[in-house]
Amino acid sequence: MKKKFFFAIFLFFCTIAVPLPAQSIEPPPTIFLDIQGECREFNVTVSVDMFDYGLYDVKIDVFNPELGRVGEIFDPVQGWKSSVYYINDDLEINEYKNSNVFLVRANTYAEELNFICRLRSGNDVWDSEYYNITQSCDNLPYPSNEIILLVSSLVILVLLIGITVYMKILK
Repeated sequence: MKKKFFFAIFLFFCTIAVPLPAQSIEPPPTIFLDIQGECREFNVTVSVDMFDYGLYDVKIDVFNPELGRVGEIFDPVQGWKSSVYYINDDLEINEYKNSNVFLVRANTYAEELNFICRLRSGNDVWDSEYYNITQSCDNLPYPSNEIILLVSSLVILVLLIGITVYMKILK
């Protein structure tokens, strides 16, 4: 009985002393957004961590909870296009570079905007977290009083000319 007990203890300590193979756990690839701007036009810096070197297609989607998709992204080849679409091969990741700046605009003055970035390489797709911002459109370009007065005066003048011509035709 003592032999079995000591043998079991010996086996227990042997199993503890044997090192297990080290498991390599790498963090998943991560996408970060830095959004600069106040109203409608934003510079969005897309930075990545733990991505393989290469070219990636980029999509930055902008939406408002009530209005849905409201964003456009500037494609250097095709110009402005809906944030539904990717910009092909526009983020190059190498040992010297892991970010790029994109011009994005919202087609609304709504305060709440949500941004999400999606990168694509072949069949692989990665999403950033949602970034919620509040845009500040306090300094909207409203027409000045002089312009309103000028337009009102022109409308009155056109109406008076129309009435005068109409009265002459009736005579």
